[in-house]
Amino acid sequence: MKEIQELLTKWLDCLSKKDMAGILSLCRSDAALMPTLRDKIHKTPSEREDYFNFFLSFPDLRGIVQNQYSRCYGDFAINTGSYKFIFSQGRKDVEVFARFTFTYKKEEGCWLIIDHHSSAFPERDLSL
Repeated sequence: MKEIQELLTKWLDCLSKKDMAGILSLCRSDAALMPTLRDKIHKTPSEREDYFNFFLSFPDLRGIVQNQYSRCYGDFAINTGSYKFIFSQGRKDVEVFARFTFTYKKEEGCWLIIDHHSSAFPERDLSL
């Protein structure tokens, strides 16, 4: 399961470096993204890129894993847990706590995201 958890670390590293190409390369072309801060499913590479252009625009953006639970089923794997995103807004840091599920499919020896769901905890005040 360490290999699956390292995929999340890699995704978060790309996020903090604002590495759009890196983020998009982790996804299969037909992957579905239900992102933290939008209310629609992003089903195409251009829709995912549009969302990440928005998300990566937050200054000093970084993510920290709170907990995760990984399972592997042959060529499919699921990683579920929670993380928080931190970014600057004005002179203060904003924290957004969210739950996630990444679903991966192994193709030609490489794990690719086929489904990514992330939603902010409803009990938290987002005050963006």
